[in-house]
Amino acid sequence: TLDIWRDGKLQTITPTIGNAHEFNLRLLRKRESTTQHSRPSPNKTKAVLKAIGLMVRDPSPEEITEGVQGVIIEQVLADSQLKGQVVTGDIIRAINNTPVRDKYNFFKSLVESLTVQKTELIIQRGQNIIKLTLSPVKK
Repeated sequence: TLDIWRDGKLQTITPTIGNAHEFNLRLLRKRESTTQHSRPSPNKTKAVLKAIGLMVRDPSPEEITEGVQGVIIEQVLADSQLKGQVVTGDIIRAINNTPVRDKYNFFKSLVESLTVQKTELIIQRGQNIIKLTLSPVKK
């Protein structure tokens, strides 16, 4: 177990070591199981998440008060198609010029877009804005 401080209180958590790709799939399934919208097939979802190979997080309350909007890259996996183009700490602000609200919205929007079309990511690195265009993922 680990003792951490969250919201000014000491909490004990039990960390789990797992596969980032599987974690992202579970997150999408959990959130989408409550919606009735059509969505890409599980195979396409898996292919997109594997190709993108990113672990992201939502900004902390402090980062939000500092004006951070989007999701923050925590890790670029070794087999990511974005390796060498993005780095830990980059902020993904938008997908196809639509602002990213949180990590669920990021993964959902990314999967929906990359399964059918080229997809543009707007990334902030320090004071610089980077535009990356990703090719559709086929599976």
